[in-house]
Amino acid sequence: MKGVNITKNIVGFILCFIVAFWMSSYGKPLYTLTSWVVEHAYLMFGKYQSGSYEAESDPVTFSSLILVVCVYAGILFLLIKRLLRK
Repeated sequence: MKGVNITKNIVGFILCFIVAFWMSSYGKPLYTLTSWVVEHAYLMFGKYQSGSYEAESDPVTFSSLILVVCVYAGILFLLIKRLLRK
């Protein structure tokens, strides 16, 4: 029974991650906030990169994008769980 709940939570979070990633893409509601956070993270941590990378494909941009989308997915997951619980 516990394994079923863990599996449901993992699948639910993955679905929330996909929705959050979609909502933070270009032209969607969370794009402006996401691009602002990613840009500021690059300005803060980009100077510590040792190599040269293609535009928008460096580790700082990728890591900050994944982190922001995980935060969005976590918030969405908690909201959905709270709404379904009542």
